[in-house]
Amino acid sequence: IEERHKGSYNLDELKRSDIYKSQIGYIKALYPNLDTVAANEAPTFVSSDLLLPRSKRKMAVCFGYLGTNYQGLQVNPDAETVEKELERAFFLTGAIQESNFGHLQKVQWTRAARTDRGVHAAAQCCAMKLNLPLNQRDKFITQVNTFLPADIRIHCMTKVSKGFNAKMFCSKRRYQYLLPTYVLHDIQTMHTILNEAYKKQGPIVGAGYEGGFVEEGSTKSLHADSLREVRTSLTSFRLPPHSLAALRSALKRYEGTHPFHNFTTGKTSDEANATRYILSFTCSDPFLIPSDLIHSSSSSNNSNSGDSNSSESNSGDSSSGGVEWVLLSVVGQSFLLNQIRKMVSLAVEVVRRGLKAEVAIDSAFHSQKIDITMAPGLGLYLDELFFDGFNNKQRRHTSKMNLTVIKKATTTTTTSNSSNIADVEIVESSSSSGVKESETAEGEEEESVKKKQRLNEDNEDTVLKGNGSIEGVEKVDVIGQVEEKEDEGDNAIDVEVGDEEAAENDDGDAQGVFEEIKWHEDVGMKAIIDKFVKEVIHPHIFQEEVTSLQFLYYLDSLRAYPSRFLKN
Repeated sequence: IEERHKGSYNLDELKRSDIYKSQIGYIKALYPNLDTVAANEAPTFVSSDLLLPRSKRKMAVCFGYLGTNYQGLQVNPDAETVEKELERAFFLTGAIQESNFGHLQKVQWTRAARTDRGVHAAAQCCAMKLNLPLNQRDKFITQVNTFLPADIRIHCMTKVSKGFNAKMFCSKRRYQYLLPTYVLHDIQTMHTILNEAYKKQGPIVGAGYEGGFVEEGSTKSLHADSLREVRTSLTSFRLPPHSLAALRSALKRYEGTHPFHNFTTGKTSDEANATRYILSFTCSDPFLIPSDLIHSSSSSNNSNSGDSNSSESNSGDSSSGGVEWVLLSVVGQSFLLNQIRKMVSLAVEVVRRGLKAEVAIDSAFHSQKIDITMAPGLGLYLDELFFDGFNNKQRRHTSKMNLTVIKKATTTTTTSNSSNIADVEIVESSSSSGVKESETAEGEEEESVKKKQRLNEDNEDTVLKGNGSIEGVEKVDVIGQVEEKEDEGDNAIDVEVGDEEAAENDDGDAQGVFEEIKWHEDVGMKAIIDKFVKEVIHPHIFQEEVTSLQFLYYLDSLRAYPSRFLKN
């Protein structure tokens, strides 16, 4: 028997849990054949959705999470991961069978982007085969969310083809990084502030270790209490325009195709997979997050989205209290391990030290190996995934399917009309009397031709000139889509028309037709994702900046160990 993945929950312990007994085990004991049980026969504490007829579907699942409590997205042995929680929730709702639990490869599980420890996501994507109740997608999502921790939420699910791979079909990714502007304070002033705090504190064994940037026995670092005092003195800092311009100039140097071997581990400049293409790297205008907003967000469990949105639109009133922030946004085809955090760190040092971006950043693309420090993972989150090639291919496939429907409808209508004409001819022929057989045949033939012409003209008008639709499909628009020439590019994906599962009808979809993945283009779905960002991710980062002091631990490690910057 194949061993289950050690990164999954222990199945035996899970089956002994009260939650399993109440949701799955108890029902199975009472009703061995779930598909035949009527909903009104189920125990009152059990959701009737579990008893609905189900069908296996390949789904692209869109979900968001806070990464603070997890050691990354991907399931790993003896690690708390986001996928570990997702698998458990799908199992408890019956979407993953017991025989497949702990074997994600059996359900063809793929992920679009692997986030590291502590990194968040607004709209992550994993694809897998799930055993779903028919026509109950929204209810099923609500049910799965009840089995997930509060820091993980499924937004929606999209039906995709059997061969869909979340990683391979994702054409580009966008990450955001929230950065407090005091991190960009010039290095001389910052070191003066930190050194004064260290003189006041004195050496403490292990100070700074909990911040994750120094070794356990360190005595050169500041303790958390000292860093809180430093933070209080930095809240009034406002980023000067020349520093903002320097930061934007530095980020711009990353755009294009470059070898990023120095922005990850274990790679050299001559390795092909160290080269990455960055489409854009931008920085927002500074905005202010008042201190009272952070405390209210914490006490209300991160539920105040309206205030969060309004505060982020504040362009940084220096007369108000609170910390000033900027939002960095990077779009690329793909990223290496720790690449974004090291890109941010080097850009920050360019500003702090007054370096020339074209020298400092371009030198990191050279073959010489250098060690670049990593910026804190706290401010980083996956914002959006793009599936352009898949969507273009699916759009063309759907258009062809619609055109086929129109052609079949036109053929059926014409055949039916011809049959009606033949019936009329027979009736008229049998009821005629006193007419010579040759004259009757000749008259019927002439009348038949006229009727066929009239009916065919009416049919043609219905398809092409009337309301423009047969079964709700517009003829002209469909033909236009099919004939339109589109470049497929490297990311175009063939839709598997022969997928047997796709031939089944689900949630009103036409046979063999799958859905496009455009979560940020759909108004309703974009509102859900934006709400998660403004009510969960952003308030969490703002609050953690206060409580975890990650950004200050990072700055203090560079003061205590200055040789860490661009170490050969």
